[in-house]
Amino acid sequence: FGENTEIDIDRFESFIQQGEIELQKNNIGEAADCFQKAISLYKGLYLSDNAYEVWLVPTRNYYQRLYLKTLFRLLDLLKKNDKNERIVTLCEEALLIEPFEENIHIELMDALLRMGQNKTALNHYEYALNMLEKEFDAKPSQRFTVFLQKIHNTSLQKNDLNINIINKNFEEESPMGAMYCSIDYFKFLFNIQKRKCLRNNENDYLCIITINRGSDDYRESGLKKGIDDVFPVLEKSLRKGDVFTSWNHNQVLVLLHDVRENGTEVIKERLTENLRDYTKINKSEISMIFQPLLSENTSL
Repeated sequence: FGENTEIDIDRFESFIQQGEIELQKNNIGEAADCFQKAISLYKGLYLSDNAYEVWLVPTRNYYQRLYLKTLFRLLDLLKKNDKNERIVTLCEEALLIEPFEENIHIELMDALLRMGQNKTALNHYEYALNMLEKEFDAKPSQRFTVFLQKIHNTSLQKNDLNINIINKNFEEESPMGAMYCSIDYFKFLFNIQKRKCLRNNENDYLCIITINRGSDDYRESGLKKGIDDVFPVLEKSLRKGDVFTSWNHNQVLVLLHDVRENGTEVIKERLTENLRDYTKINKSEISMIFQPLLSENTSL
């Protein structure tokens, strides 16, 4: 290397030190910028290609702790300036690197509550709880689990203590079936699950369901073409922990968690049968493609 060469770990620490200096001068904006630059340099475990080198563990732990400390430092600065959208984006990016860090999930949900997105916060709580329990085979910390009460309390305040509205709001969430979400949130969950699969060799799948409606019965019914009637069927037919979203006017994306051997055929048969029974869709109008998340060709 030449004498002008800069190493990322040196720049990483330099930005953090500069941020602390700016913070001492009460230059909040400059400090936040320095911390953001440092965080942007961190891509995960130090020398992750050498995953089983024991001698690297102390160094990896050091930079991981430094990253998390700087991340939460930046989040605190953003909270003081009510930069909730930026906090959500920052947490989503951080969870791609540290998906099992409870405090990042908490900061994300807290920002969503401050933005008034209570339902999204609840959806994320259920997703994160399910993921953390499966990963550690135990319940998350008390600080995480009591956050559900904070979501409920925020909903109470938002609705002026109207218990009927609150009950109706939460009844819309199916406690037993799959979860519907926006395409942006689906992409976020997809990327987290793909990284988790690479780490734990899990059998998660992306399923693309295409509905090509062309039956005379459907045309004669006068219904507007679409897939809205498909969603309730998917919600009840899939498992809790599965997630789905609308891709376009006739396609649905489904994230299937931990599919057992030959499980895709069972899922295909069940979905096809239920769609045929509960909607005006013929079997010939339904097609499904399953792709393992571990496949290099699976991306959004």
